[in-house]
Amino acid sequence: MIEYIEGEVVDFYDNTVIFNLNGVGIKVIVPSNLQIQKYAKLYTYLIIKDENINLYGFNTKEDREIFKKLLSVNNVGAKVAINILSHFKTEDLVDVIQNGDYKTLSMVHGVGKKTAQKIILELKGKLEFSRNNLYEDLVSALISYGYDKNLAENISKKVSNESKTLQEALKKALTLIKEIER
Repeated sequence: MIEYIEGEVVDFYDNTVIFNLNGVGIKVIVPSNLQIQKYAKLYTYLIIKDENINLYGFNTKEDREIFKKLLSVNNVGAKVAINILSHFKTEDLVDVIQNGDYKTLSMVHGVGKKTAQKIILELKGKLEFSRNNLYEDLVSALISYGYDKNLAENISKKVSNESKTLQEALKKALTLIKEIER
């Protein structure tokens, strides 16, 4: 219904962002680890339940899809799904689920051992970290600089979603590699 929201951020606290859209304050619930600027665009998901109407926002369409997949698991509501996305970066969550690491997943507030196991059982093999063009370009650039392919892929996985341009991603990647080599 509401694909995305874009505009001036007038307030940001806990896991809530308030947008000013032509004089109307729109409340959007977001993962608490989301990086918000003064002007932002978030991909949204609207949930209407009983008398509550909540709009949830995410930096990427991929994060929104993972949120929706988490909601498809029995006993996982929006609050738990947001807590999970607040605790993990997308690629880390995919790795935790793919590896069947229910102990790490159960460290999230509101996720017990049984819920963690259920999430893994239902979503294992159904979540993938999308390899976008920036990711592919960054891997190629790092390999051309002489870095090992595995290192290039791991570093690219970490920085490609946090970057908007190849130049920005490459700078972050090289900084990370220098830290690792120390």
